[in-house]
Amino acid sequence: MSNIEGWEIVFSGPRFAAEVVVAALEAHAIRAEVMNDSAYGPALDLSDSRVYVPEDLVPEARELIKGEFPERS
Repeated sequence: MSNIEGWEIVFSGPRFAAEVVVAALEAHAIRAEVMNDSAYGPALDLSDSRVYVPEDLVPEARELIKGEFPERS
């Protein structure tokens, strides 16, 4: 798993789920990025992905994820 300086992982799961998490975070003005280790194209990508947010937004992001996606907590 790669680390990005200044960013921290707040979610790990299938690409489609990671995209939903990013949309929820961005709807609450939390910058988020999806990263994964495989190439992906227009087909459904089920590879494991990670959602990163800036370190200073981690507590807020985790709280939002916990509230919006309790099954992932």
